[in-house]
Amino acid sequence: MNVMMRSHYASEISPAMDGQTVELAGWAHEIRNLGKLRFIVLRDRSGLVQVTAKKGVASEEIFEEMGKITVKETLLRIEGKVKAEKQAPKGFEIVPLKIEVLNPVTETIPFELTGKVPAEIDVRLDNRFVDLRRLETQAIFKIRSEMLRIFREVLLAKKFQEMTPPCIVAAATEGGTDLFEVQYFEKKAYLAQSPQLYKQLAVIGGMDRVFMTSPVFRAEKHNTTAHLNEILQMDIEMGFADHNEVMDILGEVLIAVIKGVKENCPEELKLLGQELKVPKEVRKHTYSEIVELLNKKGEKIEWGEDFAAGRTYGSAPCSRGTG
Repeated sequence: MNVMMRSHYASEISPAMDGQTVELAGWAHEIRNLGKLRFIVLRDRSGLVQVTAKKGVASEEIFEEMGKITVKETLLRIEGKVKAEKQAPKGFEIVPLKIEVLNPVTETIPFELTGKVPAEIDVRLDNRFVDLRRLETQAIFKIRSEMLRIFREVLLAKKFQEMTPPCIVAAATEGGTDLFEVQYFEKKAYLAQSPQLYKQLAVIGGMDRVFMTSPVFRAEKHNTTAHLNEILQMDIEMGFADHNEVMDILGEVLIAVIKGVKENCPEELKLLGQELKVPKEVRKHTYSEIVELLNKKGEKIEWGEDFAAGRTYGSAPCSRGTG
């Protein structure tokens, strides 16, 4: 017999469900005991929901059980009724009918997950499984997931075919970066720094339009956030097309991703303090036009020079040469 742990996520509940019984599962994000009033703010992957027990309204058993839960991050399953309440954070609260402790906390939580006490990044990364519970961290992963979904769906609609290139290669697939060396049985091999070779092989092999999301690795020491040793690269390759068609598709995908994240992740963007503006178009410029614009802005650049890495144009540094 299968037993469902929950009937709803926190984000799926609304004041319109007043009187409806729901089953929730998640972590005790906040706990408050005000004598005759006890609160648990329950957190699941979708957000927060307030569970409230009032003495004399909730059963004595439930009220006492709420009082026993004193440690944040206790894993709970709660069955209760939705009650519309204007003073509650989301216009409703859950009146508990049943509380089950699925897993008590047996060790001290390494840092405060509510963000009231900031944690250093090293502490967070050393306890990554706990850091992933932070609402801000989950917001980042949801936005990232939405970006990947839109990237995939837009390209599939344009008759692109998805492929997954290898991450272990026999030699460099493009120049300009150092590789991580690995032992491949009796031979030396490397972690791929680009899927470029394989996507081009796919097009030459007749696959015509391909895309991929592939991890790539750069063995470059750094101390800035402009360089990473591992990234997830979102790539396409096209046959029977010129650079203008490729740029058109790039622009369409970019606008679709920004629009989709803005529409589908409003709470996550708000939590992270970010506001997105959807561009009407992605403008294209020739190399000559860019050189002319830079010189008008007071930069001294000769036609034929690279837009060099590390050189500042206007207010932002250029992190990669464009030839």
